[in-house]
Amino acid sequence: MSQGKQQFVAAIDIGYSAVKIAAGTKGNKMDVRTLPAGAGPLDLLSKGISQQQDDCCVVHIDNKPWAAGVEPYRLQGWARALFANYPATPEYKALYYASLLVCESDKIDYVVTGLPVAQAKDPERVAELRKMMVGKHEITPKRTVEVAEVYVLPQPVGAWLDYLGQNNANAATLEHARVLILDPGFFSFDWVVIEEGELRNTQTGTSTAAMSALIEAVDSEIKLEFGGAPGRDKIERAMRDGRMSVTVHGKEVDLEPYVIAAADVTAPQALAAMQQNLRTDARPFDAVLLTGGGANIYAPSVQKLFPKAQLLKSKETVHANARGFWSFAQ
Repeated sequence: MSQGKQQFVAAIDIGYSAVKIAAGTKGNKMDVRTLPAGAGPLDLLSKGISQQQDDCCVVHIDNKPWAAGVEPYRLQGWARALFANYPATPEYKALYYASLLVCESDKIDYVVTGLPVAQAKDPERVAELRKMMVGKHEITPKRTVEVAEVYVLPQPVGAWLDYLGQNNANAATLEHARVLILDPGFFSFDWVVIEEGELRNTQTGTSTAAMSALIEAVDSEIKLEFGGAPGRDKIERAMRDGRMSVTVHGKEVDLEPYVIAAADVTAPQALAAMQQNLRTDARPFDAVLLTGGGANIYAPSVQKLFPKAQLLKSKETVHANARGFWSFAQ
């Protein structure tokens, strides 16, 4: 990349549950933001007693106002986009526009983003995403943002770059190690293998047995025991905010035992797909790096599967990919 002065960088990690943004001028401190991954037509946005429409980003998609960066439950009668072609949806574009809006810059020199591993290996998907992201964007009738260049990385690679940057003492050793990087997100579970500092393209993949399946299992089990369910969105919101409890029929319910029980079932399912992908190379891993919103939940199952590997975790795992994307652009 060129080293021009005061170039503006936006590292954007658009997930199914949250959007993580690290932005600022190259060489300076990044500003990290998180938005809920809800997006839909503005007229579907509910307004509670203490909620106003100004607590979301309003962007224009196909000349119509959309609310973006809101909790999904606030969009009445709007189904979330939980499928593999997520980057091609208007919801994804609305979240991208919201990300550009909160960067507060009319010109962005580099956008660095990521795709699930399986999609990042598809040149056509990468080209389509870059085409959507680059160029001049009329975010609203009177707000235009120009993006000069877009780089698309496999999402877990961001976590790898971030970990190396924050752990300088181990960086030299890890750059020559065989490392498995696991990124359990809300919809997809991604893995990549880094060896001698290089990505092994044949040992990367994506499974859809991820956090959404775990949350659905938690919701079902609570319903069986309490006669009512808090709902997936409520559980997701509590876990994302670090609150491991929800209210059901006026009673506070501790989520932790239900999450542990569900992880015992859903985590091995996701790991099984990864094991199948890696079956042709039985060499041991020196380390396993866990990142993403489900890092702590998956850790016990990962440690059982790789008892001799050093288990590593990103700091503030939710933002690891975005921070790594930022470091890629520096």
